[in-house]
Amino acid sequence: MHPETQELISRLRNYAENRHPFVWNTENSGELNCWNLLLSEGFVQTTDLNQAIATWKGIARRGMPTDPKEYPGYKYASSRRERKGDSWSPYLQSEQNQYYNAY
Repeated sequence: MHPETQELISRLRNYAENRHPFVWNTENSGELNCWNLLLSEGFVQTTDLNQAIATWKGIARRGMPTDPKEYPGYKYASSRRERKGDSWSPYLQSEQNQYYNAY
């Protein structure tokens, strides 16, 4: 047997030993497909269509996903008109540096 094959079998065996078997109950969860799997694992949620449309309209009206009245103090990057050159506000620049330079 090739060493690559042995390594692959070893990995698969290790994976099988450390995982619980996958069981799908069609009576409770419906047909097994990608959408139902995402729903059952909690990766997506169904929502009310009117609520989703109202949220999208709010984003289009405000130009940002969160309402500043609801989250006071939450800062976005200033608009290009408000910037001097290509720099952000000092606060946002420091936040960006901390986020991307953290190890």
